[in-house]
Amino acid sequence: MSGVPVPESGVSRYRGTFRDSRTGPGAEQVCTGTIDMTDNRPGQRFSVTWNVTGGKACPVIGQTVTLNLVAALPRPDGRGDFTPVSVDQWNGGTQSSTWRGWRVVSADGFLNCRATPNGSIRRTYNAGDPITAFRDRSGLAMTTSNGAPWLRTADNCLVRANARFVQPTNSF
Repeated sequence: MSGVPVPESGVSRYRGTFRDSRTGPGAEQVCTGTIDMTDNRPGQRFSVTWNVTGGKACPVIGQTVTLNLVAALPRPDGRGDFTPVSVDQWNGGTQSSTWRGWRVVSADGFLNCRATPNGSIRRTYNAGDPITAFRDRSGLAMTTSNGAPWLRTADNCLVRANARFVQPTNSF
């Protein structure tokens, strides 16, 4: 599969091409075409559409198939907090990482990113801004202060990891 991200307001989209094959008993089959992946309702719905345009002995040339999925995103706890338990993923072996894609949803229109939990403000994000979790050798970007979880961003500052301020997204 190959392609490029397509920027749209508040919607993640990827368009590209695909090649799929079946081998084994019987005739070899190869199907090719275009693929369109859309995060139509960030944090809720995700769809993938295959448009089959060619191939060798492909039985579905000319057909379009769409699969609608419910996003499997981290969920906050009863207080609205995204805790390390809900956002840190095990990647195999001993490697873990924090969920990478987030979006600012703060009702007042902005979110302060701080040097330390409740510390000085380093920068301010606007509602709707995408946030990427900080990536280091440990792969973990969550910290807790006085029982409250904080997310370290790629801008090397901290935001409160609470559903009132941020929501996880499917970024690709």
